[in-house]
Amino acid sequence: MKKRVKDTPVCTEDFCDEFYNVYRKPIDWFFGERKEETVYIRDHETVKKIEELLLNNNSNITYLIGKAGIGKTTLIKNEYGLSDNTTVFDEKRKIIFTSLGFRGKFIEGNLTDFIAKSISSLCDSLEEKFSIGESFYSENGQILFYDFIKETFASILGYAKKTELIGKNATQIKLYKLNKAEEYDSFSYEASRLKFYLLNYSNYYQKIVFVIDNMEVLDENLRIQLVRNMLSLFSCLLNIPGYQKKKMPAVDLLLSMRNTTFINLIKVKQIAAYHPIVVIRQNNPIDIFAYLEKKNSEVKYDKQDEMGIWMEMYEIIQNFTRKFSNKYSTMIKNLSNYDFTLEKQIYKKIFTNKVWLLRGNRKKDFLNMSKTDTLFNNISVIRAIACGNNAVYRGNKSKIIPNILLNDEIHDDSIISLLSLAYFVRNDDSVTLQQLLLVFSDIFNDDVTQKSLTRVIKHFLSTEILEKQISDSEDQQEKLISLTPRGRELWDMLTSDSVLLEQYREDHFIDEKIPDINFTSSYDFMSSIGQYAIFIQLFIYIDILLKSEKKIRKVAFSNGKMDDYYNCFGAKLQTKRLLDGVLKSVEYSGNMNAYGIDEKVWRLKEKMKDID
Repeated sequence: MKKRVKDTPVCTEDFCDEFYNVYRKPIDWFFGERKEETVYIRDHETVKKIEELLLNNNSNITYLIGKAGIGKTTLIKNEYGLSDNTTVFDEKRKIIFTSLGFRGKFIEGNLTDFIAKSISSLCDSLEEKFSIGESFYSENGQILFYDFIKETFASILGYAKKTELIGKNATQIKLYKLNKAEEYDSFSYEASRLKFYLLNYSNYYQKIVFVIDNMEVLDENLRIQLVRNMLSLFSCLLNIPGYQKKKMPAVDLLLSMRNTTFINLIKVKQIAAYHPIVVIRQNNPIDIFAYLEKKNSEVKYDKQDEMGIWMEMYEIIQNFTRKFSNKYSTMIKNLSNYDFTLEKQIYKKIFTNKVWLLRGNRKKDFLNMSKTDTLFNNISVIRAIACGNNAVYRGNKSKIIPNILLNDEIHDDSIISLLSLAYFVRNDDSVTLQQLLLVFSDIFNDDVTQKSLTRVIKHFLSTEILEKQISDSEDQQEKLISLTPRGRELWDMLTSDSVLLEQYREDHFIDEKIPDINFTSSYDFMSSIGQYAIFIQLFIYIDILLKSEKKIRKVAFSNGKMDDYYNCFGAKLQTKRLLDGVLKSVEYSGNMNAYGIDEKVWRLKEKMKDID
């Protein structure tokens, strides 16, 4: 029978709570959740790419692609002064910016009608800007508009029934047809009205830019409908009689979205048919140091005597983020997959932790310690992120630090998990799922491994250890899979020390009949016997994984595929990587010469030599 370490709740009332009580306001100021972040840190590289497109005279379809929370919306709002569903007239650059955003807005009924109303609102802004109303809504203005539609989009004038036109003169017929066009096809009508205004009344402006943002709040079908409509609008505005083309401003469509949204949209034929397109990838995470500095400069104290508390907390934050050559700030950035909202949540989770931030006797003298003392170590920081205020790690509860070593009561896919990660790290490239399956199929040639790999890839994608990409090549619209910053960080954490493996041991289903196995948590070990006991259990755990690795290497050897195995995954045993991480912690803790450690390490190394 298999079981895991028992999850024993910790009474957080027994632990020091003064830290958050004392520093609550500054912690909330720097890392609290807000609908809009007031501090803007410019991504110069991405802004430059967008500006190059905006300032040319061509019409562009541009996809701004970036991970969730990387700052796409913040960039758009701050660079171009756009909030949801607004119009901005940029006099200096001679550009009209208009946005469609869906955050917090419930789209009732037809999305096309919503877009039509948005275009109508833009037309109203143009009317006010250029005093168009009196001219356009005159009888002569409407006749000119009718003639324009007849020349550019005549089909929308066909909604009036012939019998409805009886008794009307030529002018009345035209006005009636316009009325019916607005009633039955408001989208095309408003698009034509916008085009008419741009041609006849706003010659000062050289470009109009439509910005679409926050489309992820819509379901997939509505996203497809939205983009198809905007592409139709784009085409409509460019459908100009030859003699008027020089009068028409260029048109840009800037579609901001996540990578997975782009992948799903681009496979729709009606969307992929629009060419050429420009893809701008926003890859640069927000600079946490620039953010903290700017955020600190905007602090306003409620009371003058609070200044000391704020300065202390800012110094603690600075020390923490720069500690060990920025080790923790880099780790948090990668674990968040560059999602800055999630990154701030991680910091807050650490600074408000009751159980792991400080343990044992240290909690009693915490506030008396110097701010330059080491208040945080790998155990307290990583456990605070992964476990919160719980004593035991459970991978299915941790979004930020998921369990790389996939297993349950029936299946143990730990070694396939490690081999999959090793493949991505070693090849340092994106591959299609089919290519990955073929690699494993060629080396192992068995259904068991294929099913295990399928489970692992599904798990890695759902936990954002891997992510789907799409080729930049227009001729190869293939879905690719690549390692995320989170996946790479977790891989490196396994070999840097024992903390991550300690957590994974607690989340692993182990046969309770295995000799010397102990299902006590690391937290309880630390509170009683000490870290020495944890290392002994980790050696046993590595031995369990080593047996699985031996079996799978035997399969590759039997197939005569060891050269391919080494090329894909490296010659080093995956369990040897785990052991290297544990030994770093053993050495750091001073337990290398403790009773039983040498013997356990020697036995493991001998078993590994036998496998090689």
